Amino acid sequence: MSARNNPKDPISVELTFYATFREEVGQKSLTRELPAEATLADAIADVAEDHPSLESKLLADDGEIATSVRALKNGRERAEAETVLEDGDDVSFVNPIHGG
Repeated sequence: MSARNNPKDPISVELTFYATFREEVGQKSLTRELPAEATLADAIADVAEDHPSLESKLLADDGEIATSVRALKNGRERAEAETVLEDGDDVSFVNPIHGG
């Protein structure tokens, strides 16, 4: 994570998209500047300004991450809509694969 002088400075996060989400966005990743203490839902809303149909694919009607989506913060931690993002975070969006 990068150092910031003021905790209220905007943060920079990278959003990485796989499979159908990448097709929707047209590229693998996007970097977004967001207000300090922005949540994952805020980041999704920001991307949806440029890619409106993406929001309905990532979020359920109740504003939570859709059950068909896995959001991983920094490749390890599962992220939810209310997860607060920090400067330098990378959130990946994938469709879980089910088999049986």
